[in-house]
Amino acid sequence: MGHYKKANGDNYIGMFVNGLYEGKGQLTHSDSSIYNGNFKGGLKNGEGLLMNANGDKFEGFFRNDVYIGNIVNTNKASSHD
Repeated sequence: MGHYKKANGDNYIGMFVNGLYEGKGQLTHSDSSIYNGNFKGGLKNGEGLLMNANGDKFEGFFRNDVYIGNIVNTNKASSHD
């Protein structure tokens, strides 16, 4: 378990392998969005939850930093494939 703060303001707490985010972790982006979930090779991969600063929630599966599933929001629900 480790901690890394990037120059752009992103903040990561979690596991690393060969200097890359790997396994379970939390990434807080400089725009205040927060991702809790799995990483592989430094990217969001597998099950996770991304909460954007605007209130959108992306809960489900990610592949190479791309969300696969439905946007969950109290105001709307839409698909993002």
